[in-house]
Amino acid sequence: MMPIPDATDRSTARLAEYARLARSLVANDTRNALAALSQVADDPAFVETARRHHLISLLWTTIAEADLRALIPPPALAALRAWLRRPRPSPEQNLRTIAEVQAAFARDGIEWMLLKGLYFADRLYGGLERRPQYDVDLFARRRDFRRAGRTLRGLGFVERWRDLHSATWTRDAANVDLHACFRNTPAYHPDERRIWRDRILYAIAGVSFATPSDEDTLVLLALSLFQDVGLGAAKLKQLLDVHLLAASIDERFDWTAFFARRRSEGTLATTVNVLDLALRVFAAEAELPRLAAALAPHRGLIVVSARDEALGLVFAPRGTAANKGWFFRVYPGSVVWYWLWLVPRKLSTYVRGTAPKRGPSSMRPTLATLRLVLSARTTASTGGRARP
Repeated sequence: MMPIPDATDRSTARLAEYARLARSLVANDTRNALAALSQVADDPAFVETARRHHLISLLWTTIAEADLRALIPPPALAALRAWLRRPRPSPEQNLRTIAEVQAAFARDGIEWMLLKGLYFADRLYGGLERRPQYDVDLFARRRDFRRAGRTLRGLGFVERWRDLHSATWTRDAANVDLHACFRNTPAYHPDERRIWRDRILYAIAGVSFATPSDEDTLVLLALSLFQDVGLGAAKLKQLLDVHLLAASIDERFDWTAFFARRRSEGTLATTVNVLDLALRVFAAEAELPRLAAALAPHRGLIVVSARDEALGLVFAPRGTAANKGWFFRVYPGSVVWYWLWLVPRKLSTYVRGTAPKRGPSSMRPTLATLRLVLSARTTASTGGRARP
């Protein structure tokens, strides 16, 4: 697989065109999508960038194949087609998996919610085929998490990986990520009783399910994207999720109250920085005026305030020092305490061999990470942003 060149080696203008391409594709704006595609199709990293940021399915469901052939060089087009031919669950298969698990959980008295996935595809993307989804994300109450795992095992699923907030279960082509919480760190204190109380109901093709409220879904998206930006593993699809959900509610949503509630649960700095990042990457301040206005009083928390820097964070490869530095400047708690808290919780997954096989974590305790922490905290205390 071709590595993505460091974002500093690729012009800001080109990265902005990738952002325009993503936004135009999801909006079904063929004219702007073609204009943006013409600016990036000759990029040596085009195929890998489109793959990483989950744009390939959107290209094929938005732009006529004749137009794709006219703009994309033949070797790149062949690589994109090869990616599309890879086996993966269809939306219909994922919906059947949801219905099957729903019935089993109901039988066993397990409460659950669906996260993102087909719900986003149907509500925000304009169709189940338009948002790529390779697994089904489910959220169970903490008290039911182990029982839910036993129920999945009874359906023939096998646990493959486990991290601090979820476990991945697989059966043939079906993949289920079972979550016990949005994110598990000592700095975050979400009101889980309220999250379950405020859940909403939705239905797709006769399959009914609960999903978190818009407010809680935004927090879920922000916490996930925050981690991935720190890793240098962010995807434009994640930013599109944030943008589309925020745009769907901006006119009526009480953003001031939303941010006020984040302070008590320790997620204010995270949500402020991620939502601001989405606005900058898509240059969407005018499109989301009420969100932009609500972010203004929190400028002291925002670490990256220029669009070129925001694009650099989103397109950076894994392990980029600038991304880790951003992460540590935003993270609202003590990183040393996080390490002490983390070790006993991670040890069992490594002993059992169920730790996820991923790139180096932004928070993993190493000497290099400690240097980044000290540097980031020094920056924040000498003219960077104020700590929340």
